[in-house]
Amino acid sequence: MESSAAETSAAGTLAAESAAAGPAAAGIESDAGRTTPASVGTASYGSASYGSASCGAASFGSASFGSAASFGSAGSESRDSSRFGKPTGERAGRGRSRRSGRHGPRELGEDEARNVDMCQEAALTLLDAAARSTGAMEERLARKGYAPDTIATVIANLTRVGLLNDESYAEDAVRYCLTRCMGRRGTVAELVRKGVDRHLADRVTREAEEQGLFVDSAYRLGRQVAGRTEGLDRAVRLRRFWSAGGRKGHSPADLRAVVDDGVFDEPDA
Repeated sequence: MESSAAETSAAGTLAAESAAAGPAAAGIESDAGRTTPASVGTASYGSASYGSASCGAASFGSASFGSAASFGSAGSESRDSSRFGKPTGERAGRGRSRRSGRHGPRELGEDEARNVDMCQEAALTLLDAAARSTGAMEERLARKGYAPDTIATVIANLTRVGLLNDESYAEDAVRYCLTRCMGRRGTVAELVRKGVDRHLADRVTREAEEQGLFVDSAYRLGRQVAGRTEGLDRAVRLRRFWSAGGRKGHSPADLRAVVDDGVFDEPDA
């Protein structure tokens, strides 16, 4: 996949900052051309495309869902502020770097810089395969045996240049869950499972709920189940719908609204 200009710029910035810290600089430029953290999509919530999407057709985290530009500063600045608040490219990185001083990254020793370089290479390889949240990245790097301080430095570097952005990741994950006809409860659980902070997961799903997107998702699920169960007894059809809605994490109120609206009523002869 051809890397976007925003991604190349982000990786280049990361390399330049690493050069001031020690021998860790060389590793970033070699990956600048292949780092493609993916997003699920760039369409805003509530667009017509979600009404026609096939539930479960997408594969979360694969490179096919969007360009790497959405994880750089340019993608964050272009986000619709009326739906998601102010641009989050800079805000998302605040307070995460425990290894950087007020005036920039501290100077690293040779051994420490080499470890940071190796850890950074591993992180970029992970992002090349799929977009990840900060929590998921920390977990994967820890499983690879890197020290907490080394991981903290790498996470701060990637966040600073926009290659890690939990808010953008969470919003994209909500869009993906909507294509799978999921409800708010199921979406929150999916985000937390993917390493998104619970408070952030609650906030972005609440914004989607306020726009009525999970109600729309419940109706799409209802129409799908109604189509698959056409000709069966009404009680069987309703039981399958309620079962599917529970697995998808929909609220009983949303499911009841679908039934009361006649989605499962037999057409007039």
